[in-house]
Amino acid sequence: MEDRPMPPIGALPGAPSLQILSQFIRDLSFESPASPQLPTQGGQPRFEVSVNVGAKKQGEGLYAAEQTIKVKAELDGKVLFNVELVYGGLFRVQNVPEDRIYPLLMIDCQQLLFPFARQTISTTIQNGGFPPLLLQPVDFVVLFRKNHPPKGSLAGIDKPEGKPN
Repeated sequence: MEDRPMPPIGALPGAPSLQILSQFIRDLSFESPASPQLPTQGGQPRFEVSVNVGAKKQGEGLYAAEQTIKVKAELDGKVLFNVELVYGGLFRVQNVPEDRIYPLLMIDCQQLLFPFARQTISTTIQNGGFPPLLLQPVDFVVLFRKNHPPKGSLAGIDKPEGKPN
């Protein structure tokens, strides 16, 4: 008997598969209203971070998943910077039961996108003249459970979901 390696899981006929076709920045905004007169006294800035996620069907088996991340930093009542990013990916989903597509888009696809969105935020803040900010990982499972539509429904596919973290 010949010993052959197993083909990748997605290559098995009829097996569920998720494929990322592209990633994109749909919107990126950075503001530093106090520049160039930033506060010189020490102190720890106060950060507000929010994450919202959404998805839209693009065609048969094609979905765009996006996350909107907002970060605002203040010190002594003055805004140091404000950054907003809408980062997304185009995904091909095959052989996945319909009732599993929505959780796949809101959890798995978001987990795949987040490291790239986090790097974009960090680099943008650093390019704005501030120390880089490394956002803490987001638990997309918890986010999904807080905002989950009725079971077996794709009703939420075009509606953003999320809450400030």
